[in-house]
Amino acid sequence: MHVPSIVGTQTGTTPRSGFSLIAEDGNPLPGVARVQSEVFMAAGKTYDVMVNVPAAGGTAIPVFDRQLSLSANAISRDAGMLAYIGVNGAGLPATPSIAAAVARPDTYASLLAGKTLTVTDPAKGVIANDTNVNGVTVLTAPANGTLTLNANGTFTYVPTGTATTDSFVYYANGNTAITATVSLGPAPLEAAAGITMGNITYNANVAGFLSIKSPGVLSVDKDAAGYPLTVATSTAAPSSGLILAVDQNGGFIASLAAPNTAPATYTFTYKAQNSQGTISTASATVTINFPAGSGLTVSVLDGVDKTTDLSNDYRWIIEEDRTFFIDPTTTTNTGTTIVPTFGTNFHTSYMPIVAAGCVGTRSCESGQSVLGVPAVCDVGNGVCRTTAAQQMPVNPGQVHLDITKRYYITVLPGDGADALDVNAQGHAHGMGGAPLAYSTTLARWVNPGITPAGQAFVTVLVEPTPMVPAKLSVFVFEDDFPLNGEQDGGGGIDVLSPNEAGLGSFQITLLDDAGGSGDATGQPTYDMFNMPLSNSLAGTIDPATRNDACPVSALETTGIDTGTGLPGASSPTGITGMIVTCPKYESDGLTLSPLAGQAIVANLYPGRYGVFATPSADRIAKGEEWLQTNTLDGEKAHDSFLRVGEPGFFQEFGPAGYHVSIGFANPKIINARKAGV
Repeated sequence: MHVPSIVGTQTGTTPRSGFSLIAEDGNPLPGVARVQSEVFMAAGKTYDVMVNVPAAGGTAIPVFDRQLSLSANAISRDAGMLAYIGVNGAGLPATPSIAAAVARPDTYASLLAGKTLTVTDPAKGVIANDTNVNGVTVLTAPANGTLTLNANGTFTYVPTGTATTDSFVYYANGNTAITATVSLGPAPLEAAAGITMGNITYNANVAGFLSIKSPGVLSVDKDAAGYPLTVATSTAAPSSGLILAVDQNGGFIASLAAPNTAPATYTFTYKAQNSQGTISTASATVTINFPAGSGLTVSVLDGVDKTTDLSNDYRWIIEEDRTFFIDPTTTTNTGTTIVPTFGTNFHTSYMPIVAAGCVGTRSCESGQSVLGVPAVCDVGNGVCRTTAAQQMPVNPGQVHLDITKRYYITVLPGDGADALDVNAQGHAHGMGGAPLAYSTTLARWVNPGITPAGQAFVTVLVEPTPMVPAKLSVFVFEDDFPLNGEQDGGGGIDVLSPNEAGLGSFQITLLDDAGGSGDATGQPTYDMFNMPLSNSLAGTIDPATRNDACPVSALETTGIDTGTGLPGASSPTGITGMIVTCPKYESDGLTLSPLAGQAIVANLYPGRYGVFATPSADRIAKGEEWLQTNTLDGEKAHDSFLRVGEPGFFQEFGPAGYHVSIGFANPKIINARKAGV
C-alpha cells in the first residue's frame, strides 16, 4: 500500500496547497474536483491529477512514496513508488529511471555436461544488468540445447548433448533493435579432494535393526565450495552380514538377517558426490553398534473376551515412563531402585521414545506399489523405495531396555482400519497399552502388579470397536441451607428431602476441551450416533406412582422425531435437542420428583468436557436471579473426564456420585427467609 502526496502545489484560482483527482485508472471521476493533499493508492493503482505550478516551463516536481523506507528512487522491482511531472508541456527531467532501455550481454559459466541449467531468481536473470527493460523474448535460439526464456529474465537451458558452451540472443520490450547476447560456458569443476568426509558412529536401541533419516551420514561431510552433497549410493559397501539400504540424501536402513543375541558391531563405507557430479576421493566409515534385545514377549489380546489373539499383526511404540512412581502393593521402607525423576508432580507431559516398529504384513505396510512395482515408503518425507516390499518387521523383544527404568508400550492392531471398510469385516480394534517394569524376582519384564507369576509374557488388551459410549451425570441444586457450595440434603417427613432440593429447568451446556486446558474446540450438540444431545432421563417412569418422573416436555414422546427431524412430531425417544434438568414435579404436577435437578447425557465420546449450567428462559422471564455458588478454579465451567464406557455415575473411593454437582442460590428466597430464621 502507498499513500503519495504533492506538497506545495496549487490548483484552481485560489492558491491552495494540494491537488485534484481527475480520473482513476483512466475513468473520469464524477462531480466537482476537490483539493486534497494525499490519496490512498493501492498496488497497481493509477490516478490522473491536476495541479497548479508557479510558471510555464518550470522545473518538474518529483513526487516520492511517503513510505520512504520502501522507495529506492528507481523503477526497479520492489523499489517503491516514483513519479515525475512535466509542467505545461515542458520536457521530463534527465534521469536514469526514464532513460532509454539498454540490454547488456550476460555470461553464465555454469554448464555441466548433460546437466540442465536453471536460473529462477530474477535478480540473477538476464534482465538484472539491463536498464529500463520490462520484458525479454528469444531472438536467436541456442545451437546445442533447448531454451525456455521467461519474460522476467529467468530461464532454463537443457543441453541436447555433452557440450558445455552455447549462446543465445534476446530482445527487450518487444523491440528487436534492443538486443543482448547471453554466453553459456563450462562451470569450474571442483576437485574431488575438496569434499571432506567424516566418520560417524550410531548406537542402535534395537537388536539387529537401525533406521536413520536424512541428513544422516551427510551431517558430518562438507564440500569446500559449498555445493550440495549426496551419497554416491553405488559406492556403499556394508560389512559381512549387514543388510543395507542407503538413501542418496544421507538416510539409511541397516538390519541383520537374524537379530543379534549379544552386542555386535557392523560397519559400512560410502563416498559423497556434489551437485557437479564430483565424487569424493576418500571414503567415510559408518559404525553401527547393535545392543542385545530385552527378550520382552508381548501378547495382544481382545479386551472383551481376553482370548482372541491379535499378536500376529500390530504396530508398537515403547516410551520411557518418567511419571512419579509409588507401588501401591508394597510398603516403602527403603529407597527405590527406580531412577529418580527429581520432581514433585505425579505426571509429566514428555516421555522419551525408545523405539518403534511393526509386526505382520499389514502393519508393516505390505501391498504398496510405485508404477506397479512393490515398494515401501520408509525413506522419509514420503519417499518410497522399490528395494523392499514392506517395512522390516521388528519385534518388541529386540529393543534394549534398562532394567532400572520403567516403560510403557502402546500398540495399534493391524485390523484397526477394518471398521472403515465398505464391506463389513465384523472386527476391528483400537489402540491399547501396558506399563512395563523389570521383575528381579521373575527375571523378566512384566506388567507391574498384573502379570501372573507363572506367565512368561506381557499382555496388552485392545478394545474392539465400536467402543462403548460414555455417560455424563449432572446435578443442579439449590445451595442455601447453608450456602457452602455443597449439597446438604435433609429435612422433611417423606422419602424426599426438601432441603437444598434439585433445580429443574436449568440448561446444561457442554464444551469440548480436547483433553487439555485453554480455549475449547467448540460446543458438541450431537452424540456418537448423530443424535441431538439431551437429558436421557426424560420419560423415566416412577415405579411408585407410574408417572413420568422427568417430564422435560409436555409429553415425553414429543420432541424431535429422530426419523424425520421434524420438531413436535411424535418420537419414542423424547429427544428435545436441549439438555434440560428434570423438573421439580412429576408429570401429574403434584408429586415431587426424585430426579429433580438431575440430567444424564448419554452416548458421549470419551474426552474432557467443560460443563455449564444456566437458568432456562422461563426462569429468566419470571425475573428469577440465580447465582452459582461453586466453581472450579474460579471459572463457571466444571471439568469432567469421561472414559470409554463411562457409567452414569462417578466413583473413585467410597460411594458413587454425580460427575458434576453445581449449586445455585436465589437472593430473593434467602432474604424472604430471614424472618423465620
